[in-house]
Amino acid sequence: MTSCSQIIKKIKGAKNIAVFAHRGPDSDACGSMLAFRDLCRILGKNAEAFCFKYSDYIKNNFDVKEFKSNFSAKNYDLVAFCDMHTAKRLDECYQEEFKKCQNVIIVDHHIISGNEVVASDCARIIPKASASQLVLDLYREIGQKPSKQVANYLYAGLVGDTNRFLNSNLSKEVFEDATYLLECGADVQKIYDKMYRSISKKEMRLTKYLYGHLKYLQGGKVLYIIFTEKDYKKLDTTFEDIQLFSNTLIQIEGVEWSFLVYQVSKFHFRFSMRSAENIDLVPLASKMKGGGHKNAAAFTKRMKKSKIKKSIEKWTNGVFNANKND
Repeated sequence: MTSCSQIIKKIKGAKNIAVFAHRGPDSDACGSMLAFRDLCRILGKNAEAFCFKYSDYIKNNFDVKEFKSNFSAKNYDLVAFCDMHTAKRLDECYQEEFKKCQNVIIVDHHIISGNEVVASDCARIIPKASASQLVLDLYREIGQKPSKQVANYLYAGLVGDTNRFLNSNLSKEVFEDATYLLECGADVQKIYDKMYRSISKKEMRLTKYLYGHLKYLQGGKVLYIIFTEKDYKKLDTTFEDIQLFSNTLIQIEGVEWSFLVYQVSKFHFRFSMRSAENIDLVPLASKMKGGGHKNAAAFTKRMKKSKIKKSIEKWTNGVFNANKND
């Protein structure tokens, strides 16, 4: 595993740094990416954060003017990934240009599946609650206290990936890091207000549709919903908006396993899963060449919509039948 000092050494050896997070970024992806960019700038580097498409939720919670969209590999001698470790999770518009990049570092907290190819041998991948915590470790490594703005980035990432400290990925360190960011000036009230105490008319429309089209299996223990490109047009939305509902479904009473399924291209669907404490999602995600954590994982699969229900039934039957036999 790459150490913090090795990551810092890589940064110091570069002049121009491009920072990326996964496509359809959430608050941890954006928070860790922007905080990492600012770390590079503190170290005297020319650094930019790149993001091509983002949801209205991200637009409402981050200053998207901070993102650059047009990337040319020849302009950067170092590329950094935050909150991801494989190039296949880059926005498609960046993937060909990324192939020209030889110097890459990774800061991520997702479990690596057996089928995934890590985009660099200089990778710090630790299964913490959020990538934002790993970036915070880098600030500690250089002895630099995060600015108020960086504290806001990192706190938004931490609170987002723990779902307001409700998920099972909590630890003593999570709360210690949250307290430290508060001491650094993170505006917790403002962050909560923007992330959780306001809702746009578009989000209201999507929420209404979501709850009106849920499907149940296993006597209500399994829940799923499918969004297609036709749904996006009808709802005037994109899958970047849809994917942010992943944490919502598992909160419904009696649900132990939820699938938010949304189309990302023709015949390709993304399966975003959440589960109760006793159901480990990593084996299925890894088998499908995806990844994630025990209770939050995802994968993309080429499949017709008509086959999705039967596939979910097959995947979940094995788990629930095994639990019955225990």
